[in-house]
Amino acid sequence: MMGEVIRVSGRAPDVGDILKEAMLSQRFADVALCCPGGQRFLAHRLVLSAASPYLQ
Repeated sequence: MMGEVIRVSGRAPDVGDILKEAMLSQRFADVALCCPGGQRFLAHRLVLSAASPYLQ
Protein backbone atom coordinates (compact mmCIF):
# COMPACT_ATOMS: atom_id res chain seq x y z
CA MET A 1 0.00 0.00 0.00
CA MET A 2 2.93 2.34 -0.33
CA GLY A 3 2.00 5.57 -1.98
CA GLU A 4 -1.74 5.04 -1.66
CA VAL A 5 -3.97 7.44 0.24
CA ILE A 6 -7.16 6.26 1.90
CA ARG A 7 -9.71 8.92 2.77
CA VAL A 8 -12.58 8.28 5.13
CA SER A 9 -15.48 10.67 5.14
CA GLY A 10 -17.48 11.23 8.26
CA ARG A 11 -16.57 10.89 11.90
CA ALA A 12 -14.29 8.06 12.97
CA PRO A 13 -15.64 6.00 15.88
CA ASP A 14 -14.20 6.81 19.29
CA VAL A 15 -11.83 4.10 20.54
CA GLY A 16 -13.30 4.40 24.04
CA ASP A 17 -16.78 3.69 22.68
CA ILE A 18 -15.49 0.67 20.77
CA LEU A 19 -13.78 -0.76 23.86
CA LYS A 20 -16.84 -0.11 26.02
CA GLU A 21 -19.10 -1.93 23.55
CA ALA A 22 -16.69 -4.89 23.36
CA MET A 23 -16.53 -5.12 27.14
CA LEU A 24 -20.30 -4.94 27.63
CA SER A 25 -21.19 -7.37 24.86
CA GLN A 26 -20.80 -11.13 24.96
CA ARG A 27 -19.62 -11.11 21.36
CA PHE A 28 -15.92 -11.24 22.19
CA ALA A 29 -16.14 -12.99 25.56
CA ASP A 30 -13.37 -15.57 25.81
CA VAL A 31 -13.88 -17.06 29.27
CA ALA A 32 -16.83 -18.29 31.34
CA LEU A 33 -16.97 -17.98 35.12
CA CYS A 34 -19.04 -20.88 36.51
CA CYS A 35 -20.73 -20.56 39.89
CA PRO A 36 -22.33 -23.13 42.18
CA GLY A 37 -25.88 -23.74 41.06
CA GLY A 38 -24.94 -23.66 37.38
CA GLN A 39 -24.93 -19.90 36.84
CA ARG A 40 -22.39 -18.80 34.19
CA PHE A 41 -20.98 -15.36 33.49
CA LEU A 42 -19.23 -14.69 30.20
CA ALA A 43 -16.24 -12.39 30.56
CA HIS A 44 -13.17 -11.02 28.84
CA ARG A 45 -9.73 -12.23 29.93
CA LEU A 46 -8.23 -8.82 29.22
CA VAL A 47 -10.66 -7.09 31.59
CA LEU A 48 -10.24 -9.74 34.31
CA SER A 49 -6.44 -9.61 34.15
CA ALA A 50 -6.43 -5.81 34.23
CA ALA A 51 -8.69 -5.81 37.30
CA SER A 52 -6.92 -8.52 39.31
CA PRO A 53 -3.22 -9.33 39.74
CA TYR A 54 -4.31 -12.87 40.69
CA LEU A 55 -5.80 -13.42 37.23
CA GLN A 56 -2.86 -12.07 35.24
